[in-house]
Amino acid sequence: MPSSASPTEASSSRQVTTSVSRDVYDEVPPRVEYALTEPGVALGIALQPLGLWGREHVLGHAG
Repeated sequence: MPSSASPTEASSSRQVTTSVSRDVYDEVPPRVEYALTEPGVALGIALQPLGLWGREHVLGHAG
């Protein structure tokens, strides 16, 4: 059954994990938005050296 709610009236729900937040909007078509939280951004920064190491030692690419 179609909803009579306008997009501005559509309800939404939010889930937050340690590194990612997920917003789900009750719209047609469905819409879900993901975003990194501050710990998620910090995790990405912490993992950058591991990515560099992998490119150099596993893939054989320097820098």
